[in-house]
Amino acid sequence: MSTAIWGAAIYLVAVFAVGLYQSRFTKTASRDYYLVNQGVRGWIVGLAASASSESAWVTMGLVGAAYTQGVSVFWLVPGCLAGYVFNWLLVAPRLNRLAHERDVITVAAALAPPTGGSLLRIVLAIITMACLSIYIGAQFLAAGKILHSLLGVATVYGVVIAAIAIALYTVLGGMRASLATNVMKAGLVGFALIVMPLIAWASLPPLPSPPAGLPEDFFSLTRGAAGFGALGVAIGWAGIGLAYPGQPHVLQKFMVMSDRTEVMRGRWLAFIWSTLIFSGAILSGVIGRFIVAPTDSELVLVALALQLTPPFVGGMVIAAILAAAGSTIDSQLVTVSSHVKNDLGFLAGGRIDPRIATIVVAAISGGLAALNNATVFSFVLYAWEFLGVTIGMAVLGRLLFNVGAAPILVSMVIAATILMVWRSNDVLSNHLYALAPAFVIGVVILVVGRWLERTQARPSAQ
Repeated sequence: MSTAIWGAAIYLVAVFAVGLYQSRFTKTASRDYYLVNQGVRGWIVGLAASASSESAWVTMGLVGAAYTQGVSVFWLVPGCLAGYVFNWLLVAPRLNRLAHERDVITVAAALAPPTGGSLLRIVLAIITMACLSIYIGAQFLAAGKILHSLLGVATVYGVVIAAIAIALYTVLGGMRASLATNVMKAGLVGFALIVMPLIAWASLPPLPSPPAGLPEDFFSLTRGAAGFGALGVAIGWAGIGLAYPGQPHVLQKFMVMSDRTEVMRGRWLAFIWSTLIFSGAILSGVIGRFIVAPTDSELVLVALALQLTPPFVGGMVIAAILAAAGSTIDSQLVTVSSHVKNDLGFLAGGRIDPRIATIVVAAISGGLAALNNATVFSFVLYAWEFLGVTIGMAVLGRLLFNVGAAPILVSMVIAATILMVWRSNDVLSNHLYALAPAFVIGVVILVVGRWLERTQARPSAQ
């Protein structure tokens, strides 16, 4: 165990050092601190954006879900890949161009119409800050769990350690530190989720005995359901991909690239990386059911690493799990800080220092993590869904349908209401994943809003 801890510690110190090193080049001017002066290469963003969107919910939550529910979780792969394709082909080039043309710092400022968009900008900023603070808290909780399993420290102390370590280099280095460390973390997470399922597969006997308590439908893609029930299972997992256009910490990274050419260069690396890590996470959970029996299903990857690999390699896999959480935390800290500074800065007379804003966000999110014992997957999923039907509606409304602020606000309110009502009703949520109907109805409202705006703009017949 001690060698594994040293393996993880060495990598994490390296990440921390790189983050601090980047702070040497970071200035507190908003365009530099938050967007690196919009001159970043596409391959960097391809890896960094992917790493920040697939956090500990993949290395812990998704592996754990596959461990408990079986191969039906594979429906998530085409759904999430579709989300990647949509974001990189349709959203990224449009948002990048808009950010350059309007010279804005935040996603909220980019999506708010130049005329009559002030309310929408404030609403988007508030939603981003609220949801991402919960999201960051989930990642701190994941890190706390890992440190608890390795060192035996109380989870709350693990949360505090992770919060201080990650916040320090993020506060000092801003987006520049986030991008540099995210690229390193993407490489390590990719390694862990490619190597571990292969090692686990090789360790299985020719005809492994089913472990005690294995569900009868573990190897059913539909969890034993048929007809509309089977469709509900598929949508339940594939539908997670609908929320990708609404993740502001990923969207902001699209804004840092220099031009459309760099966007095109980054997308292929993002597609390949995501395919490998989603498939590897699910395979790790499914195969792990026959090998390990951790006390917490979200620690399957840790148990596999410690049982099947040399200690130092196991430490690197554990570091990958912590890195997955960190790559999302630093990105989201920067994103929330940017909205505090640039969209709500008027509350402090516009004199908020970017680094102070980042410290405040880290403290609030760490506090949320210390007070909440929810599983990482459920914690993240709620924030993920809510962003999908709010920020996601603004992205579609502005970048695809080109509607004004009013239809976007209406679609956000109605879609979010449907999501919360559907989610709270066991009958509805057991039959169909809440994000799907909420998202579809939100899009319908945008289409109707576009038609109404075009009708009103059309000159009346004489």
